[in-house]
Amino acid sequence: MADDKIIKFPEIEHSSKAEAKIRAEAERLADLAAVDRAFQLSQPLRYELMLQALGALGMTDMTLAALVNALTSMSQAIRDEREAEEAKQLARQKLEEQRAERLRKTEAQRFREKMYAEELATRKAKEKPRAFADIIKLPIDQHDGKIAELAKKFDEDVGALTAEFTAYCEAEAEAEKHSSMSEWGVEPWGESVSTATVLEELIARISTHVAAKPHEVLATALWVMMAWVHPIAHWSVYLVITAPDKDCGKTTLLIDVIRRLVPRPAAYGSNPTPASIFRLADREQPSMLFDNVDTLFASRSSCKADVTDVFLFGWTRDIPVRREIGGKSVAFDVFCPKAVTLIGTNIPEPLLTRCLLIELTRPLPGEELVEVDPHNLELLEQFKILKCKLARWATDNIDALKSATPLFPAGLVNRPKANAKLLLAVAELAGDEWAGMARNALDRLLREEREPSWLERLLHELWVVFAVEMRKYIESEELVRRLTNEPTSEWCNYNGKRVNQWDISALLRRLHIKSHLVGARRRGGYRAQDFFEKEIFERWLRREAPKEESDPPPKKWTGLSCF
Repeated sequence: MADDKIIKFPEIEHSSKAEAKIRAEAERLADLAAVDRAFQLSQPLRYELMLQALGALGMTDMTLAALVNALTSMSQAIRDEREAEEAKQLARQKLEEQRAERLRKTEAQRFREKMYAEELATRKAKEKPRAFADIIKLPIDQHDGKIAELAKKFDEDVGALTAEFTAYCEAEAEAEKHSSMSEWGVEPWGESVSTATVLEELIARISTHVAAKPHEVLATALWVMMAWVHPIAHWSVYLVITAPDKDCGKTTLLIDVIRRLVPRPAAYGSNPTPASIFRLADREQPSMLFDNVDTLFASRSSCKADVTDVFLFGWTRDIPVRREIGGKSVAFDVFCPKAVTLIGTNIPEPLLTRCLLIELTRPLPGEELVEVDPHNLELLEQFKILKCKLARWATDNIDALKSATPLFPAGLVNRPKANAKLLLAVAELAGDEWAGMARNALDRLLREEREPSWLERLLHELWVVFAVEMRKYIESEELVRRLTNEPTSEWCNYNGKRVNQWDISALLRRLHIKSHLVGARRRGGYRAQDFFEKEIFERWLRREAPKEESDPPPKKWTGLSCF
């Protein structure tokens, strides 16, 4: 306590027992409340005794009052000092408690943030690969939008997440590549082998494991050989292996046989990701084998458009597929050998017109086929030897095939002719006999056995009307009745409905054939002269128009008559 705050006790000259009593009484009174003190001092007896004591010491009541007041002030000062100290301690304690509370809350917040960050990182680590796996299955033009949604969900930068997704796609493609690389290594056979020898061995190997018609087996063998010289091809005909039902050996032929014979095989299931197809095809140009593509080309399949483009643009060399990736246009070279399997022919029209359609069947009773057992080391060694021979054959003959100009069947033109070119060039290296059989086989597969279009079917019916029956015209109404006379006629299910006059008109307008008023009744119909003058049957059906000596030669259509 500071010296200036100390209230000094009044000095008393005589110190005695009475003095001690007076002092004790003064201290007692000083400790009382003001009201109680006044009451005590107001008592007559007590006051008189006090005056006597004071008189004995030579003191007056004023001295006592001064003494009481001094003691009261001192006690009050001590209490004030104590209360102030206690208030300070309470304030310091409260401050410490507040500081401790803030620290506790800060630590708790940090802990929660750390736990949230760890939980978010764990969730991202689990969800991000799954999200990437889902996105990679979508058409490539949808990737950017999905990545933006994922970045918003994870509160990440879109550019960083796009880079991460690109790295994921590359890793997937690399993994897929390595899964196939074990089958890619092949050592060419030590000595030259003739084309005929390789072709005969291929036919024997294929016939051992599946049941197919001889001309289809020959075409399949030629396609395998074409895959080995594909680097010189300008058009890449596809191999489509189909069957009416299950258990006909489609997967056996594609996966068990062809996969062991073609260069750099890359096998896919029914739902491959477009990104993996584009990247692997562009980087490695493998032999791509798609098993069970029935669902792949279904209308509800999310990647149908992308995979259709692979086959549409991958038929011709130097026509890449372009996709937007990370805001940039990226070109993918998808020109490489491709083969698929499915039940029926529910595939896009662009694929049907660019393929060899091989239809397998079930073996006859008693017809034994050899299973391709992966544990049969002797059989696997036979496949390996044949593949080595194919590698050597390709090395020895690829230069000769670059400038080959094979002889084509008379009925093959345009795309079917392009499909057959390299196959026939390979067959001609095997000799005239094999070349003749190959021409017959490809003519059947690419022309005769190909399902005609609606326009070609209509022209076949009109050929009967105008060339066989030698009629000069036919009314549209009669033509419709003729096409739909039988309830089972295909024309009763033309695009899901019964064909009518307007449907026929729309088909023939493609050839610039219009209806005219014909016959005595002057009703709408079609004239024979329009078809013969424009050489419709010669150009579309490869049939020459009948000639009559009395008739003048038909007028040649130059294509300028409409001007």
